[in-house]
Amino acid sequence: MVVALAVMLLSALGYGLVTNFATSFAEAVALLAKRAPEGRRASLISQQQNAVDVGIGISGLLFGALIVATGAPVLFALAGLFLIVVPLALAILATRRPAAM
Repeated sequence: MVVALAVMLLSALGYGLVTNFATSFAEAVALLAKRAPEGRRASLISQQQNAVDVGIGISGLLFGALIVATGAPVLFALAGLFLIVVPLALAILATRRPAAM
C-alpha cells in the first residue's frame, strides 16, 4: 500500500512538474506492475487510476474555492512559490544521504 501511495504521489508530481501525463502514467503503471504482488496488481493499478480521477475532480473544486476566497493574484503567487519550493525540496531530498545506524 505504501508503494502504491508513493507511486500515486510521484505520478502527480511528475504530471505537474516534470513531464506530461502519458509518460508519468506509464511509469506509474510500470512501477506498480513491477513491485506489486501478482494477485494485487490489477487492484493497485485501478486504485492509482481512481486516485488520478479523484485528484482531478477535487482540484477543480479546491482551486475554484481558493480563487473565490483569496483572489486570483494571491493564488497565482502561491502557485509560483510552490513551483520554486517543491523542486528545491525534491533536489535536497534526492541528494540527502541516509543517517548511519
